[in-house]
Amino acid sequence: MPYVYKMVKTGQVIEIRKYYSSRYGKKCKKRDKRKSFTKEEQLVVNERVAAQKLRWKINSNFGYGDVHIVLDYDPKKRPKDNEEMREHINKFLRELRKVYKKANSVLKYVSVMEVGKKGARHHHLVINVPEGVREREIMHTWNYGRVHFNYLDKHPNYAALADYLIKQSSNYFRTEGAMQKKRWCCSRNMKQPVVLVEKIVKNKGWYNRIAVVPKKLQGKYYIDEDMTREGIHERTGYPYFAYTLIKINTSKKGLDKE
Repeated sequence: MPYVYKMVKTGQVIEIRKYYSSRYGKKCKKRDKRKSFTKEEQLVVNERVAAQKLRWKINSNFGYGDVHIVLDYDPKKRPKDNEEMREHINKFLRELRKVYKKANSVLKYVSVMEVGKKGARHHHLVINVPEGVREREIMHTWNYGRVHFNYLDKHPNYAALADYLIKQSSNYFRTEGAMQKKRWCCSRNMKQPVVLVEKIVKNKGWYNRIAVVPKKLQGKYYIDEDMTREGIHERTGYPYFAYTLIKINTSKKGLDKE
């Protein structure tokens, strides 16, 4: 039963996935019946895909010492609609780029908009924090309320943060007239995930559903036990097995210096 073996590197994290595909060996493995999704079930699937893409983006570009900030609104300064909300975040980013330029650095960011069930609005951003840029300067750049700082820890896999941000974006994404086509947006200077391996493995039986560090990576990476998972893919009806490797002795910033 041929299967696809794929390795994707994002910063200090490598995700490995084994899965069957209808493109290879159709007659070898009978797949489960594909199900028809309700609207809510499809939203869950879409959010999981969006969280994976965001996880890869954050892991590839941010690390220990960088920060997740939340921009609040004072009640009297709340925007009247989504368009004005976006104008506010664009203004904030323009001014923040000036702060970074004075510090001889370049801003990197991921941005998510949140609209609460009762109408409260927030902006969530993950930004790099270079030397020379202080909290006070970031705070003074936002003129509509408070700024909350949540610094990224030393563990370089920010899956939980990506899941949280996608969850916070859900109400905004579903509101009529949402200005963003995606659940999040980012600066153009971001590193992309790197596909290290993507190949078809010819196999007479099932693939081995055991997480193993490849020989060339042994002593350099360890298995993140909390990120090992397997199941049946809802869309294809075929089984998959996935696990995650974390680089040992990550640098202070949690990012590759390559």
